[in-house]
Amino acid sequence: MMEDTRKTKYQVTISDQSAALKTLQYDDINVGDDVVPYTRWITRQSAIRFGRTYKDAFSGHINPKVSEGQFGVRSMPVQGAVIEAGVTPMIINWLRSAKPWLYGGRQETKFIQIAGPGDTLIYHGKVIGKTVEGDRKYVWLDIHAENQKGEKVMVGKARVAF
Repeated sequence: MMEDTRKTKYQVTISDQSAALKTLQYDDINVGDDVVPYTRWITRQSAIRFGRTYKDAFSGHINPKVSEGQFGVRSMPVQGAVIEAGVTPMIINWLRSAKPWLYGGRQETKFIQIAGPGDTLIYHGKVIGKTVEGDRKYVWLDIHAENQKGEKVMVGKARVAF
């Protein structure tokens, strides 16, 4: 069977099969597999926007002067939720589906170092187990985020439900 292809006005070849990414299924995943890393950049503007969304407009998370008094540093450490927020896109990108994560996924994380505007966070995961409980199948992951220096800022575990 010939693949249905066509060219755009810029002479870029596209086809139906080029967009058909296979969603990972429970049986496709093995203990020891690495999750595809995900990179996220933290900007001052995104940290402030996040803080305002959660009515945190006057804390040390988004104000350097307050940060010095509250945390002892002027670096404006971002809220933990900003750091945790990279786990979801990492897992969804790895699985190529949101369903196993949104319908039964969970994460437990611990923050071990501050992150702030200007940091680049790289999220990693490794499959550490697979279980079946009733009609649900679960994949268990060790997860962590590290900064641009390779220092871990967050560690934890995640569960994906199939």
